[in-house]
Amino acid sequence: KYKVKIILICDGYKLQGDVGSSKWKSGRVSIEAARNYEGFISNVRKLVEEDKATQRFFGKLSEMVVVELAAHAGFSFAVKTAIEKFVKTEFVMIVQHDNTFIRDFNLKEIVEVLKCNR
Repeated sequence: KYKVKIILICDGYKLQGDVGSSKWKSGRVSIEAARNYEGFISNVRKLVEEDKATQRFFGKLSEMVVVELAAHAGFSFAVKTAIEKFVKTEFVMIVQHDNTFIRDFNLKEIVEVLKCNR
């Protein structure tokens, strides 16, 4: 069996104050949104630490790392950071939190095709 490394990159942000809605693409968020985001990151970190002990979710097949960027970088630079700092494999699968797979696929077969066409 394969063991995968899951890297959760949490982009940084700038506070825009209480007024107006958050503009996530530009990294400007309200105080309330920042509080919620920090709570989310804290909850994920707790889940990862708990799982290291119990291996209930990730531990059997993968290792999960949570990385917080100090400043807003945007999607491309967040991915670049993850690859440069954590990836040592030939192939990478990038999955955004807001995209959904609509049907099953055989990842092993896809990797084999990629290996044949280097």
